[in-house]
Amino acid sequence: MIRIYALLIFTFLFNILAIANSESSTSNKDSLLGIWDNKELQDTARFDAFSRFIWEEHLFSKSDSAFYYIDILLKEAKEKNMDSHVIGGLNLMGIGYDFRGNYAKAIDYYTKSMKLSESQGSKLGVAMTSNNIGLIYAEQENYAKAIEYYKKSLEIKLELKDSIGFARSYNNLGLSYFGQGKYEEALSNYLKSLEINELINDDSGIAMSLNNAGNVYFERKQYDLAKEYYEKSLIHEKKINSKRGISTSLMSIALVLYEEGNYKRALVMAEDAFKLAEEVDGITEKRDAAKALWKIYKKQSRFADALQMHEMFIEIRDTILSEENQREIIQKEFQYNFEKEQALKKAEHEAELKRQEVLSTAEKERQTTIIYAISGGLVLVVIFSMVVLNRFKDSQKKNRIIQHQKEVVEAKSQEIMDSINYAKRLQDAILPPSKLVKSFLLESFIIYKPKDIVAGDFYFMDVVEENGKKYIYYVAADCTGHGVPGAMVSIVGANGLKRCIQEFNLRKPGKILDKLAEIVAENFSQSEERIRDGMDLALCCLEMENDRAVRVHYSGANNPLWIVNPNRKVLPKQAIPFKQGDGFEMKANKQAIGYSEDNNFFDTQTIELEPGDTLYTFSDGFSDQFGGETLAERQSGGKKYKSANFKKLLLSLYYEDMDSQKTRIIETFENWKGDLDQLDDVCIIGVRV
Repeated sequence: MIRIYALLIFTFLFNILAIANSESSTSNKDSLLGIWDNKELQDTARFDAFSRFIWEEHLFSKSDSAFYYIDILLKEAKEKNMDSHVIGGLNLMGIGYDFRGNYAKAIDYYTKSMKLSESQGSKLGVAMTSNNIGLIYAEQENYAKAIEYYKKSLEIKLELKDSIGFARSYNNLGLSYFGQGKYEEALSNYLKSLEINELINDDSGIAMSLNNAGNVYFERKQYDLAKEYYEKSLIHEKKINSKRGISTSLMSIALVLYEEGNYKRALVMAEDAFKLAEEVDGITEKRDAAKALWKIYKKQSRFADALQMHEMFIEIRDTILSEENQREIIQKEFQYNFEKEQALKKAEHEAELKRQEVLSTAEKERQTTIIYAISGGLVLVVIFSMVVLNRFKDSQKKNRIIQHQKEVVEAKSQEIMDSINYAKRLQDAILPPSKLVKSFLLESFIIYKPKDIVAGDFYFMDVVEENGKKYIYYVAADCTGHGVPGAMVSIVGANGLKRCIQEFNLRKPGKILDKLAEIVAENFSQSEERIRDGMDLALCCLEMENDRAVRVHYSGANNPLWIVNPNRKVLPKQAIPFKQGDGFEMKANKQAIGYSEDNNFFDTQTIELEPGDTLYTFSDGFSDQFGGETLAERQSGGKKYKSANFKKLLLSLYYEDMDSQKTRIIETFENWKGDLDQLDDVCIIGVRV
């Protein structure tokens, strides 16, 4: 699936900001500096104004002057023992380094802020710093750790009734769920954030929530909705003249235009986004804009420009995710936790000494008290025994009720499991037996790993003999959802495919998918509410001559066909070569089978086969699986396997027979997943001709 990098928000809530009600509420930079220089004013107003001056005029665009002014702020705040402003200054410094990709430095300042906040009992300081540390981990794609810090921040902000603060926290939680591929949770948090931001008329927050909600719709390939949200976000970013936000919104719109094939307009948007990112020196904005430009230049055959942007994207991405950055971040956190643990142990030791001293003084009084206590205790035992007897009788009665309820629940659970197992038998009935598959596709494999007992993924096969030729149809399909709902859709899909081939006598894969889309839409249109369920799939038809596949006719609904053969000299006309070489991709139509606002006809692509061609069709369950190569990666929440790595795996297996390939793919999946949950159903079909 296409990955859209969500906008990370540097939420900075000065724990002393009441700027709107102070003399520093003006946005004029000279006025803000004038307030700072006026020593007769209250220090709180001066520091508020100076902090805002740094934030608005320098932090995101002029790094050298920003750090210079923050040093001045910190020095005077320390001299005057104004801890709240020291906390704010340390966070400003951390944000400045964070924005420029120096995460080790940023974590250093955030850690200092966290120590001071905890020692001074500043809840808002702890909340602010936890949020900013969460942003660091999110940028490193350690989403589990980021969520841990965001939730800590959100808990405090809810307690303090900080509307802006918990709006930002909901937004940031959404970003991390988005990074984990949990799009429903992400969208839910974005919409909570949007609702709060609209209530408090926070244009900055509204813009960010709209942009991030648009990312979810983009990931779902609902491009019209995505563009609508991005364009609304751009309006608010322009309203507050946020160059950084404008850059992000322009880049997002450019990617939608790219997917729609409007490369000319996409290029204008992406180039404007890149210029703004360079102006503010935003490392993540430059990375995302460079990636978008690389893709657009490549489509326009501007290969020199594409190469330049690709190299820039790789360089920035590797800087952000560098091992040195990650190592220093972890080291800083371990150091902070170690020092915190040592302080706790020291406090516990001192408390124990005081306790011993108190016990020694109280020992004599205790001896006297024991005598009275024993006498009184005997009386209490008698009373307690009577109470226990009554309670025991009541308990027996309640236990009988609980046992009955338990039996009812177990019976209901068994009924549900029986229904699910029956659904599995129904689904198994639509799947072609492995013997049948092997009898027609001698060199092939099918990997089928449902996430639950029943699956949304399914595979299909049918054979037609006419006009002296044999046509072998096979499908790898991915229905909306998994479990019982997905299985219900899969049965509709499999039966529909059978009808298209046997009842309607359709032969071209594109025509078959057109008719299947009608059948699925008709089935779901009978509901009073419009059902948007459907399926992505790849349909292949092998045309056989003398029991040898001479060509394949292919049509896809979002799912491509990959063909690997290092010995191939000529590629089909519409083939997209693998960047690694030795194979190519046949693109699918960008629409699913089922409900759609704008249905188009599916294409049929015909490829003349050569000896050694190995065809792969699949769902996205393997490439979307979270895991890691090491135990440490998996324990931190893991990362997606991704389509590029799946492609590399298949290329590396070419010289192995199909049974060995199947074994190696399953082993790779299990090793990558480790102890983490399987996220989705997995279906992979490999055929060698």
